[in-house]
Amino acid sequence: MNNKAITTPINIDSMFLGTKSENEETFSKNLMKLFIDHSQWRKNFHPERS
Repeated sequence: MNNKAITTPINIDSMFLGTKSENEETFSKNLMKLFIDHSQWRKNFHPERS
C-alpha cells in the first residue's frame, strides 16, 4: 500500500456515485483500488496461506 501523503485536493463529490451515476468512472476506479489494496494487505498479513 502506498502511504504517501495526498498533496492534491480531492473533490469529495467524486467519492459518491451520484444520483445519475455521473461519477461512475471515478467511483469505479476508487472502489477497485480499495479492493486491490485490501486484497494485498490480506496477502501480506497471512503470507503462510498464499
